[in-house]
Amino acid sequence: MPASRIGKGRQQRFLAALSVTGNELAAASKAGVGRAKLLELREDDQEFGTQWEKARETFAERLEQAAYRQALQGIPEPLVSDGKCVRDDEGNPLLTLHFSDSLLLALLKAERPEKFGEYAAIAEAIYPAWVRRLAVVLVVACSIWVIGDLALRVASLR
Repeated sequence: MPASRIGKGRQQRFLAALSVTGNELAAASKAGVGRAKLLELREDDQEFGTQWEKARETFAERLEQAAYRQALQGIPEPLVSDGKCVRDDEGNPLLTLHFSDSLLLALLKAERPEKFGEYAAIAEAIYPAWVRRLAVVLVVACSIWVIGDLALRVASLR
């Protein structure tokens, strides 16, 4: 299928999936289109390219929101004692909130590099802003993966 012949419906499915997953290959699969064809379309169609970037930005914002939640509000985690999940009288696992100090520090470094960044002046001189933001996004993505793994473990306890 020529890149120019990718229908608007498939384009929109791809963009919607990209904004949720942040993964171009998974989003292309969800839309039923090859990634290479979508890359061609992005090069040929400026409007589609702009929408692609907006979808990536939406995903980055979702990552930031998840990072703030984990760093500031905490995530539920089962309470474990002697290697066993502690349960209430009805058999439900007791949960405690887990906060990520490292994620909080990463957010502080991103928001206030002049105060919390060890090498803030050097980093600003060497790395462009998009590289520094990408590093934060990668930290957040890894944290979200850990949260998902934890959620699956909690779900299997029930």
